[in-house]
Amino acid sequence: MGLMDKFAQGKKMMKMAQQAKALERELEQEEVEAEKGGIKVLVSGTLKIKEIWMDGEEQELLREVINEALKKAQKKAAKRAMALGSMFGM
Repeated sequence: MGLMDKFAQGKKMMKMAQQAKALERELEQEEVEAEKGGIKVLVSGTLKIKEIWMDGEEQELLREVINEALKKAQKKAAKRAMALGSMFGM
């Protein structure tokens, strides 16, 4: 692969990264709400819990704990995906 090919590939990767960031910003603005049995949950398009309400009271600690668990699960999944990708030479 020549120098120009590597430059073009790097430029393409940067554009894809910019597009991914733009999509993430858009998804952060999206909100989905579900309510049942006195519990209401508000989630962003990036799957982050924004609010949890139980019987009319906001549950900040519960929101923080769930978001931390989701973050850990995402990191674990990303590590496995990277390992799988390296197995296939990606």
